[in-house]
Amino acid sequence: MCTVSWFHTELGYELFFNRDEQKSRPTALEPRRFKQNNIESLMPIDPLGGGSWIATNNRGITVCLLNYYQGCLPTTELKSRGLLIKHLSACHDLNAIQHLLSHTDLSYFAPFSLLVFGAKSAKKPPKVLAFQWNGRLFHSIDAVSPMISSSVDPIFVTEKRHSFYREMTSKGINRQSLRAFHNHHHPQQGHLSACMYREDASTVSLTHIIVNTQKSIMNYTSGSPCHTSKITAYEVKHEHQFSPPNYTQ
Repeated sequence: MCTVSWFHTELGYELFFNRDEQKSRPTALEPRRFKQNNIESLMPIDPLGGGSWIATNNRGITVCLLNYYQGCLPTTELKSRGLLIKHLSACHDLNAIQHLLSHTDLSYFAPFSLLVFGAKSAKKPPKVLAFQWNGRLFHSIDAVSPMISSSVDPIFVTEKRHSFYREMTSKGINRQSLRAFHNHHHPQQGHLSACMYREDASTVSLTHIIVNTQKSIMNYTSGSPCHTSKITAYEVKHEHQFSPPNYTQ
C-alpha cells in the first residue's frame, strides 16, 4: 500500500514516496547510512525484515519497491522484499542493478513492483526503469508517475488517486504540487487519498528524495504527512560529480 511520484529536473530528479502500512506493524527506523561494495547509501529500515522500501546512494541511484497485491505468492519460504532494496542500493550503475536482478532467485520474494532511478551525467539524462515480479514472471513495465499499490480494491484506489493527482498537478508537476498530492487527505475518502487512512492501516511516512549532479538528499517524515510537519534531512555526496550540460550551446 504505497504511492510514489516523480519528475526530472535540469540537474537530476526528485521523487516522493508515501509508505502505507498496517497499524500493527512497528514504526520504521529513521534513515541510516550503509556502506557496501564501496557504495554509500541512505535508507530507512523496517525493523521486522531488516531491509527497506526505498534507498538512494552516492552514485545518484535510487531504488524503491511497492507491494504487488495482484500477484501470486510463491510456495517457497519467503524472504523480506526489503532485503532486495538493501542489496540493490550497493550497485554503482543501472547495468549492475539489472545484472543483480537477473541473477537473483525471486521465487523467495512476494510479488512487487520496482522502480530504479539512474543519475544524470554530463553525457546521459536521468533514466527510470520499472520492473514487476508477479510471483511467476519477472518483466519490465512502463515507468509512469504516479505508481500506486493497494491491498484493498486496487483498481478503484488507483483510479481515484490518479484523479487526485491530475487535479493537484493541473498547473504543473513540481516539488510543491507533488508534496501537496502526497500530503493530501480527503476527509470523506481517506482510504482513497495518497495520505490514506483505514481502520486497519494508514500512511506512516513520506520520503522525498532530491538527486542532482553533486549529491543525493533524503528528506524523511515519520508519521502521517498530513499531520506531521517535522522533516529530517540526510544526504550523501556523490563519488563522481558531473558538470551540468551547457544548454546555451
